[in-house]
Amino acid sequence: MAIANFPASLQPIIQQGFLSRAFQDALQSKLGFRSIADRMDFPARIGQTITDTRAGLLVPATTPLNPTANTNFDNGMSPDEWAVEQYTLSINQYGNTM
Repeated sequence: MAIANFPASLQPIIQQGFLSRAFQDALQSKLGFRSIADRMDFPARIGQTITDTRAGLLVPATTPLNPTANTNFDNGMSPDEWAVEQYTLSINQYGNTM
């Protein structure tokens, strides 16, 4: 449906190009991941393995806060500690030919 078929008062608020934007966003997800991922230097060479330790993710809060507890500077929230996660990373080289 063309935008000209809508009343003139609604035409400025209709989002143009929504379908092409949806496809464009899907195609750029790899770049989005790169922007939110933590970069890390890998000092080892091919075939070597490194083990790294970092702060893990917080456990999600699934219960809502009590509105009556929202009285102090902490707004009824209590601090939480994160877990430690450890991972092993190695770079290997693969090849195949015909």
